[in-house]
This record gives sequence, structure tokens and C-alpha cells, in this order.
Amino acid sequence: MSVAPQAAQPPAQQPQSEARVEAVTERLTGPGALLARLLRVPPEPAPPMGSPGTLRVFRAAPSYVKYRMVGWLIGHMMTFFFFVMGPMVVALALAVADDVEPVAAGLALVMAGCAVAFWLFLVGMGYLTVRVDRDLRWYMVTDRSLRIREGVWFVREMTMTFANIQNVSVSQGPLQRMFGLADLVVQTAGGGGVPQQGAAAASMHMGRFRGIADAQGVRDFVLARMKAAGGAGLGDADQAALASPTVAPAVPAAPLGGDDAVLAALRDLAAEAARLRGAMGR
Repeated sequence: MSVAPQAAQPPAQQPQSEARVEAVTERLTGPGALLARLLRVPPEPAPPMGSPGTLRVFRAAPSYVKYRMVGWLIGHMMTFFFFVMGPMVVALALAVADDVEPVAAGLALVMAGCAVAFWLFLVGMGYLTVRVDRDLRWYMVTDRSLRIREGVWFVREMTMTFANIQNVSVSQGPLQRMFGLADLVVQTAGGGGVPQQGAAAASMHMGRFRGIADAQGVRDFVLARMKAAGGAGLGDADQAALASPTVAPAVPAAPLGGDDAVLAALRDLAAEAARLRGAMGR
């Protein structure tokens, strides 16, 4: 007796949130993937507004990781000397002193050990953050707008339309020049009073393509897209129409008719006013 083969059961589907996080972590390996999964890093951002087929994605250069590593190393060395070395020296001095109670010396050693352990924890987490930071950066440009996604612990995403972009410039520091990197800085309109409003307001009107290798070329590309879209920081055609609505021509008022009753009433009012002035002058 032949038995009909059973149909293969489809694999259980992951929840949508799990599948979207998996799309991000699959590009990472080792502890970096574990950190991205624990922090629930959002997936690749959706393309910004634009025509189909015009999307261009830019990424930070591979040397951006080395550049961040240098900054990470300098920062943690300073932290060690200022916040770890001091407690260690004090604890050792108390331990070798003759006139110090053993309990106090032991407590100082425990505090110094806790400071070292906490510093090592910060070093490890900072290292993992720097390693995955480049892979979680997205710079997307279409024919009408651009989108920037960055951050590991705190994810920041902003979208700018070419109609609102006011300035595109390149920023490069000495350390960036050593690694052949630069930042493309994009400013939107409405940020003229940003210095008085603080850094939080400034970040709302400014986006950066951090750590790109060909910043000049990317700037020319963005400016060409702005020119093609007609964006010069003054708004597009629809916004211009809203900003300058058409004013209907004034319609001249119709002349008053020569109604005899109205004229008679006006004469009576004038006569009454004359009588009142005469009575007040007496």
C-alpha cells in the first residue's frame, strides 16, 4: 500500500521585528552583531522621497573605523590618567602607610579596583561601538531629497528636501586629513538664529555625511541634484505658490445711488448738527 508523501511544512516565520533586526545584524560579525541585537538597532532606512531609480547610497570610508579608533584610544587614555590613576595612587599610598588603619587601606584598594573594572567595561563597550558605527551609517540621496541615519546607542535619522537646503560645504580636521576623510555638511533654511537657540536647535538644521572619502565629489553630486530639482534654498514651485498666493484684483465699489430719501435724511442730520452747535455756543 503506497502512502502519499506529506507536504513539507513551511518554516515558522519570524516576527517582523525580529526579521528586520536580523537584516541589520547579518552584516555584522562577532561581538558587534551581539551588540546590535541587544540594542535593537533599527534596520536599513527606507529611501527618502524621490523618483524611482534615482537612489544613491553613500557610506563612510573603511578608514573611518581607524579614525574613530584613534579618538577612542586618546579619550580612554585621558580618562585613565584622570579618573583611574588617581584612586590607584591614593590606595597604594594608604596601603604602605604605617599610621593608617588596615580597614581604611583595604577600603581604598577596593574602591580603586572598582574604578579599574568600570574603566575596563567602558573601554570594551566603546570599542564595540566604534567597530559597528560605520556599518550602521547611511547616507541616501535621491533626485528630490536626502536622508541621514547614524548612531548605535542613540539612533538619529533626518530627512532634508532639496527645496529647503540652503548650504552644502565640506569640513575636514587635521586628523581627518591624515586618514583621507572629510565631512559633508548640509544646512537647511530656517537656521539663521541657531547660535542663539543652542546645540539642540542647530542639530535640527544641520546634517553631516561623516567620514566619507570623496567629500568634494559627493558635494558636487548633491549640488547637481539640487540644480536639477530646481532647489536653491528658496522652495519649490508648489511652496512658492503657497508663499505668494494670487491676490484677486480689487473690485471698485459701486457708486451710491441718488435716492431722494437718503439725501433728505442727510440734510436733516446736517441741520440738526448746526442747531446743536448754535445752542452750545450761546
